[in-house]
Amino acid sequence: WREREVAASHGSLLVAAVLSAQLGALEEARTALLDLAHLNPGEPLVGRLLTDLERRQLPLAP
Repeated sequence: WREREVAASHGSLLVAAVLSAQLGALEEARTALLDLAHLNPGEPLVGRLLTDLERRQLPLAP
């Protein structure tokens, strides 16, 4: 039961991060991903999503 609860929590954070990023709420997305990284260190998907998010926040060169 506890494993399901943890998995649901991780899934909820992941969904929150992705939806926030798609809606342009990048700081909220970053916070959700950092929370997820804290709960599940070493998860490669979280690292890739954080990298992608950082790229979105960089200003585009003219």
